Amino acid sequence: IGIDAAMKAIDFCRANHVPEIEYASLYNVLGIIYQTNLSNYNQAKDYFSKTIELYSTYEANNSDYIVTLCNAASNYKNLGDLLSAKIYIDEAYKISTDNKNIKSDKTTYYELFQNLSWIYAALGDEDKSLEFNSLIIDDIDNSENIDTFEKNVFLLYGKSVVWVVNTL
Repeated sequence: IGIDAAMKAIDFCRANHVPEIEYASLYNVLGIIYQTNLSNYNQAKDYFSKTIELYSTYEANNSDYIVTLCNAASNYKNLGDLLSAKIYIDEAYKISTDNKNIKSDKTTYYELFQNLSWIYAALGDEDKSLEFNSLIIDDIDNSENIDTFEKNVFLLYGKSVVWVVNTL
């Protein structure tokens, strides 16, 4: 989905009186596009903020909200604002611990702990970074549903976390 398609979808939703909470995923997609495709972190921040505001207003403590908080944290990290990044990632972690089903959603679970690890590494808290890496590694090692190619290993190198795919 591109910017034009997302904006048309939002216009359609407004014209057809779709509940505002339904816009949240579209705003999140726009934030991702601005962050990853266009490196326009300030515009991405605006869309992530709209998404977070909607999820907060409607108390949607689900995987989508956690992913949006992770996206916002990553975006703030790109902006060089590590304290704001930590606030968002800590909120995602808090919601995940309150949500008993989060661990079954592997994509969200790994994204959350990967972001937690990166933020804490960037803040210089290597122990906390390794703690979150260990949770992912333990979960992957204990999973019978992940083949060897898909197994992910995280390594701490200085203050950055490097993603290494084990292809053995």
